[in-house]
Amino acid sequence: MIDIDTAVQREAENPEGNQELFYQVFLNAELHVCSAPNSKNMDLDTPYQADGDTQFEILVAENDTTENDGRNLVYLFDTKERLVEFFDDGDKHMIGMNGYSWLHTLKTDYTLVLNPDLPSQREFYADEIEWLLNNIEEGDPIE
Repeated sequence: MIDIDTAVQREAENPEGNQELFYQVFLNAELHVCSAPNSKNMDLDTPYQADGDTQFEILVAENDTTENDGRNLVYLFDTKERLVEFFDDGDKHMIGMNGYSWLHTLKTDYTLVLNPDLPSQREFYADEIEWLLNNIEEGDPIE
């Protein structure tokens, strides 16, 4: 399987021909989100793996403009190193799950930003998230 950066680049070059490939990579990739400061038992050396009964808080960026659907933003990173570099203000805690799990956890409440401020940045707005939630089952091939 190719990496996120390559999948984003290919989708940008040919959206219709490579969107399925991008979704496959995104949905199966381990993605990391910065947890809120009061989340417990999380550290950078051991990303937290959530299960269905666990509650956690994530860091949400407030969006006070109409940009990005006017929704608050959640930043997703395909590597721990990118998350740490992006926030660059001390120790950060993180939570890791695959893209499919993040979509089902966050739903359409937020605009999702994959790898912000990088050439491989990719936004997910409510309509795209809703389509993915309604049409994709975990492990199913995308058609």
